Amino acid sequence: MIGERAVDTVVLMDADVPSAVALAALREEREIHLRARPEATAAGPLSKAGAKLAIMEMPWLGEPARAVHSAVRRIAEVHGLVLLEAGFPEAGITDRGTVRSPGTIETIGLLNVASAAAAAGFSRVVWPATAGVGEGVDIDRAAAIMDRAMLCGRLVAIDAIHHGCPGIHIETPYADLSDTQMADLALDMAVPLESCWWWGGDADDAGANLARARWMPRLMEMGFRPDRS
Repeated sequence: MIGERAVDTVVLMDADVPSAVALAALREEREIHLRARPEATAAGPLSKAGAKLAIMEMPWLGEPARAVHSAVRRIAEVHGLVLLEAGFPEAGITDRGTVRSPGTIETIGLLNVASAAAAAGFSRVVWPATAGVGEGVDIDRAAAIMDRAMLCGRLVAIDAIHHGCPGIHIETPYADLSDTQMADLALDMAVPLESCWWWGGDADDAGANLARARWMPRLMEMGFRPDRS
C-alpha cells in the first residue's frame, strides 16, 4: 500500500484488526516519505510539507458503536491524529419503514465520508474492509467492496467544483485477504492489538465475544501469545 508519493489520506476506522493494520501501514508510509524530506519531520500531521494523515470512524457501525467510538478516539489521541467526522443520516430505515440492505447503508456511508474527506482537503480514503471468512474469502463480497469503493469515489469527484478536491480515491487494500492473512499482517507489523475495541472487553458482551472468537484463533495460529501476566 506504500506509494511512491505522499498522498493526503483518511483512514476509516472501526478499531478492529483490519483498520489497525491499515493505520500502521499508512503511518509507516508517512514516515518513509518524511525521511525522504528531512525538512518535514517536525511539521506534524497536518503539515503541507508532508502527507496529511487523519482518521474517521466508520459511520455505519451497528451494535458495538459505543465501544468503537471510544476506541477510535483513544487511537486518535495516542497517535496525535486529526479525527474527522462525517454526518450520517438515518440510513437503516427508509421513509416507508422498510429496512435498507447492508450494501445500501455502506454506499450512503462511503459517499458521506468521501465527501467530508474531500471537503477537508484529502484525496484518498482507505477503507480497510475485508471479505475474509476464516481461512477463505467471499469472492462476491470482495468484488462488491471494490466496486462500491470505486464508484462512490467517482461520484464524489463529480462535485469537485463544490468541495475543491478534483479527485477522491477510495482504496480497499485488504478486500480480498482472508482473516488468517490479516492476522499474519497484524503480527508482522507489530500492530498494537490492545487498541482493538473488543480487547479486554466485558465477558458478557456478545459483540466483543464474537470479535474475539473471530480473531484470536487466527492470531494464535500465526504465533500470537496473549500476555497472561
